[in-house]
Amino acid sequence: MAEAIAVLGLIGAIISITEAIKETYKIAAAAHKLHEAFVVVNDRIPVVQKTLAVIQTAYRGTEDETAIRESLNTCKENAEDLRYIFEQVCTVEGDGLL
Repeated sequence: MAEAIAVLGLIGAIISITEAIKETYKIAAAAHKLHEAFVVVNDRIPVVQKTLAVIQTAYRGTEDETAIRESLNTCKENAEDLRYIFEQVCTVEGDGLL
C-alpha cells in the first residue's frame, strides 16, 4: 500500500510541476516572444498531463505500480529540469518576470 501511495504521489508531483511550467509559459509569452521550442513544449504539456492521469487511474492498486515507479522518477526529474529551464529563460529574457 505504501508503494501505491508513493507512485500516486509521484504522479501528482509531476502534474503539479507541469502546471507550474504552463503558468511560467503564460507569464513569459505575455511579456515577450519565446523561442519556438518553448511553444512546442507548452503545446505538449496537456498530453503529458492526460497520460499521467490515465496512468494514475489505471494502475491504482495494482502490482504494476512498482514497475512504473522508476519511469515516474525519471519523468519527475525531467519535468523539474524543464521547469527550471522555463524559469531561467523567463527571468533572463523577461527581466525578472518570475
